[in-house]
Amino acid sequence: MIYYFLTALGLVGFLFSSVTDIKSREIPDWLSYSLIIAGLGLRLLFSISENEYTLILFGLVGFGIFFALAHLFYFLRLWGGGDAKLLMVTAALFSTYPNYENISFLWGFLFNLLLIGSVYNLVWAFVLLIKNYDKFKTEFWNLLKHDKFKKYQKYYLVLALVILVFAIIIQDSSLRLTLIILFAVLLVYHYFHILIKAVDHIGMYKNIKVSELTEGDWVAKNIYINKKLIASPKDLGLTKKQINILKKSAILKIQIKQGVPFAPAFLITLIVTLVLGNLANLIIYLK
Repeated sequence: MIYYFLTALGLVGFLFSSVTDIKSREIPDWLSYSLIIAGLGLRLLFSISENEYTLILFGLVGFGIFFALAHLFYFLRLWGGGDAKLLMVTAALFSTYPNYENISFLWGFLFNLLLIGSVYNLVWAFVLLIKNYDKFKTEFWNLLKHDKFKKYQKYYLVLALVILVFAIIIQDSSLRLTLIILFAVLLVYHYFHILIKAVDHIGMYKNIKVSELTEGDWVAKNIYINKKLIASPKDLGLTKKQINILKKSAILKIQIKQGVPFAPAFLITLIVTLVLGNLANLIIYLK
């Protein structure tokens, strides 16, 4: 019964997180912490009542591993703080699903999240492109003419030609096909890179009032007050101290970079993993 309860708790929690993330680009800390406490707390209570401590021990192991991964993704700036906390929530609730003697569900969820999350980000980028097509077109051509991207294009072209030479020389047909595919990917990757950057510029930046800033917001450019650097894009999000300084200054608005509301990807991944399991196994089976 505990797994039914934890599963229901996870589905409702991820649904609520998705709604708040889409509406406000925030996932409330109280929600994430409550789900973590509930998940580990229920495991502990069940372990005590059944005199079987495997459930809580495996839960703590899974939570510890995902705690480290969440912080790694956060410090690499791949995810925001809310998304990182959702990964910890996943471990607290599903470390030993569907039985308390393994944590394989977590690895399946993580693989599925990386796969589904990539597709989700591409779809989101495509939607932003369609909604802001005129701005996108202008930004795309501006970036394409930029010296930095022209230099990258030369590097990709040289690397693609080197790979093509190896593809011609190599006798192994499967390896040759792989190299030809890689050659084709490199030819278009330059334009794909610029496309993503253009979408990023037109859809991910927003000017907001200083009074509306929240902890964790990422500033788009360096902010100075009296020639002193207060906040930078290199920071891991604004702190309460930085926000208080900005509120006391004469600055009325600043530009922040908004991330993709990624919580829905967690919800989709959870449903897919509960129904289909690890997609890696499905891909191997289909092959």
